[in-house]
Amino acid sequence: VSVLITTYNHEAYIEQCLQGVLAQQTDFDFQILLGEDESSDGTLAICERYAGQYPEKIKLFRHRRRDVVYIDGQPTGRRNFVNLLSAANTPYIARCEGDDYWTDAHKLQTLVDFLEKNPDFSVAFHRVQWLKDGTLQEEPSPPPAGRDEFTVDDLFAHDNFIRTSAVVYRNVLNGRLPEWIFSVPYGDITFHLLHAQQGKIKYFDRVMGVYRVHGSGRYSAESTYLNLSKAIMTYRLLARHLGRTESEAFRRGQARLLRAAAQAARHEADRLEQETPPAVQGDPLVSVIVPTYNRPQGLRLALQSLARQTYPHLEVVVVNDAGQDVQAVLDEFKDGLQIKYIVHQQNKDLAGARNTGLRHASGDYIAYLDDDDLFFPNHLEEALRVLTNSDYQVVYSEALCLHQQAEAGLYRTQHVDLPYRNEFDRDRLLLHNLFPVLSVVHSRHCLEKAGYFDESLHTHEDWDFFIRLSRHFDFFHLKKVTCAFSKRYDAST
Repeated sequence: VSVLITTYNHEAYIEQCLQGVLAQQTDFDFQILLGEDESSDGTLAICERYAGQYPEKIKLFRHRRRDVVYIDGQPTGRRNFVNLLSAANTPYIARCEGDDYWTDAHKLQTLVDFLEKNPDFSVAFHRVQWLKDGTLQEEPSPPPAGRDEFTVDDLFAHDNFIRTSAVVYRNVLNGRLPEWIFSVPYGDITFHLLHAQQGKIKYFDRVMGVYRVHGSGRYSAESTYLNLSKAIMTYRLLARHLGRTESEAFRRGQARLLRAAAQAARHEADRLEQETPPAVQGDPLVSVIVPTYNRPQGLRLALQSLARQTYPHLEVVVVNDAGQDVQAVLDEFKDGLQIKYIVHQQNKDLAGARNTGLRHASGDYIAYLDDDDLFFPNHLEEALRVLTNSDYQVVYSEALCLHQQAEAGLYRTQHVDLPYRNEFDRDRLLLHNLFPVLSVVHSRHCLEKAGYFDESLHTHEDWDFFIRLSRHFDFFHLKKVTCAFSKRYDAST
């Protein structure tokens, strides 16, 4: 048996995790594959000490943060786990996260004995307790009552009832994983389903481990609504990849998740209504730079989103980058928006068009909106609440990505996701663009230090601009979805 342990910043927990595995009493050999993800606390030192004390049991894998896989804008342990799985050449695989622990010295023996005697089963798991605020409590999402055998359909139809630290898999994958494994939000249910495709699932109604709930845990630290939204997306992706989109179990599971997400959204809305956010200080003018090129209908939708802004003090600087005339579209908004219209005689690309807009802008603050994107009504107001009530000069919000396909001459949204949910990190910004340009609002004074867009760049000009901004300013991450950008698959984005 290979016991796979992934750990990152688990200094307070990893020793208890390792002790619980080392305490296992078995009549077979087992190895611990320990993946350490370059923690910033003392986790690595503890892992190295245990690997040195138990060289015959523990094989330590040191990973680099630069190799971490980001999913929905958040760092994950997915690469760490996949590397461990590839190194596991044993008939069975057990898992334990570095902040969880086992409490039964016969756990491995019990689950492996069952799998050895029952070749039609590929997964076995047991009951766990949750440790929250120092108190052990019963599992809030147990398996369906009265049963101890389950199938793939049960995993699709119900909440994920298998905790990572409770499971033993028959090694049916042998390290062979599909590429899409790095795009699915939740990895635990993904690996449960991949293994359960090959056999049935056995449940032992006996507590043999503890799942720890704490604020630094990725799942337990996020809101209920966000977790449910990710679960909906995860199951949809899995159903598509595994050919289960027409199954009754998948449909029942989606209906259940959608009802739960709607209820969580109502609770979240009620909570936000009770909060009194600070008002925008003064009446600063915001200049919204809108480059356009041969997309009059897209421009119309973008301007409609600006006309609906709850913050009224804005000017719109439309720069036509040598495309078809859009004066008729602008005339539709002459009574509702203050518009400056500049026309290039030759195309200068996005960097040149945005720079033209900046040179004609009069605002105290600058925002950017391309002609295939949208601001939600609260976008500018939410940004200005931050900028006028703090020392921050740059703020960025979260943005929906609308994946669109052309149908009968119109672009229709096929699905929606949140690809950018990144915390500000000026070093990581050198490796990846962390936010789309429409989500950023900054003070006009930033241009004095960072300069304008680099017109020699025909792509990634916004990323280059953000890097230069980040050399001088901290960015505030506004954790609200206030805008949407389109991603089209005919190169018209």
